[in-house]
Amino acid sequence: MAIIEWYLKPVNVVKKLLSRKGYYVYYVKLTDRDVPSFDGLSFKSYGHSSWLRVPMYNLIDDFLKANIGERYGSGKKAIELGGSEGTLKSIVEGIGYQVEIAKNYPEVDAHHLPYADDSFDVVLLDQVLEHVASPWLAVDEAWRVLKIGGLAIATVPFILQYHADSGWNDYWRFTPDGLSSLFQDFEILTSAGWGNGDAVRAMYNQDVVSIHNTPLSIAVEKKLFEKPNDGLNFIMTWVIAKKAHSGNRIRD
Repeated sequence: MAIIEWYLKPVNVVKKLLSRKGYYVYYVKLTDRDVPSFDGLSFKSYGHSSWLRVPMYNLIDDFLKANIGERYGSGKKAIELGGSEGTLKSIVEGIGYQVEIAKNYPEVDAHHLPYADDSFDVVLLDQVLEHVASPWLAVDEAWRVLKIGGLAIATVPFILQYHADSGWNDYWRFTPDGLSSLFQDFEILTSAGWGNGDAVRAMYNQDVVSIHNTPLSIAVEKKLFEKPNDGLNFIMTWVIAKKAHSGNRIRD
């Protein structure tokens, strides 16, 4: 399928190679020898009833396995904040981490985490930061509880309708650049997104798909994944960032 997001150099060689195949390159990180691996992206549903997050989770899974390693997390601890939908947890468990699920808000508030400094190797914030009143404080707290070398993995919607509930509000939308800024004191391993104009139009046309209960098989049948990332119409965005040094975060 012509849908992929990766991190390569040199840019001129890679863009020519991938554009011929219909791919879109958003961020530059890896080396030439990684180019041949791009042909084989396959999609898993992760048990989802909805197609909306499936491309994002597949791209995060592929990135972690390619760049972190399939068993890198063995013996290491992760915490998922804001409850758990389950997919990101299973992806991180797939590379060896033991994942604890924090209690839901307000018992655990991302602004004031009840954990000691340097407690975890990974902090997961899956579709959480848009619901946090002061996300920069939540990122401060993620930094504090992470060990040196630990990872923060955050996903958020970008093009999605307002979705507050009785237990939380809906405050924010972030571009990949916005997430990079929010995590600016971390080493950004990737800040990226998935989406294209056709998928966005389909998302808002209930005669084509339902946002929340169109299964992956139907999304494929409707050809929602046939177009590549277009770099403009991100439905979902995410960041994977490393705490590369000690000390407090210093925001501009």
